[in-house]
Amino acid sequence: MFNKKNIKEKFDSKKFEKENKKYQNRASAYLEDESKIQTLIQKGMKISQNNKGALTDVWDNLQVLFEMMNCWRKGEYREIPKKSLLAIVGAILYFVSPIDLIPDVILGLGLIDDVAIVSLAIKQVSSDIEKFKEWRNELDNEDNVSNFE
Repeated sequence: MFNKKNIKEKFDSKKFEKENKKYQNRASAYLEDESKIQTLIQKGMKISQNNKGALTDVWDNLQVLFEMMNCWRKGEYREIPKKSLLAIVGAILYFVSPIDLIPDVILGLGLIDDVAIVSLAIKQVSSDIEKFKEWRNELDNEDNVSNFE
């Protein structure tokens, strides 16, 4: 059973990095299959919507990751290095997996490890997130200008 003591033991940063690496290795197959990416994004978005309260710390950036991967999948935005793609897809794979360091079925605790893995990915790809946001803002500005023409 989980208690504060064994949760702290599970929150060894090396375990998170090892777990993160394992999922990044699985991510390569997803990058080669558009339907797998689409299904993964949809599943991740659904799970995040159902657990919004538990994801407060990462909510905004997690939604940006979903949007960024969806734009990448559709070929609209390709300025994401492969290493970053692997980090993002690996984090989403971990997030949608119900069996991980702390099983998601444990009410109130199950998403703590997921938040940690997603946070790690966000930190790893923070510059790519910023570039994507800039691109999206430029696109929005272009749309606004064309609406006035």
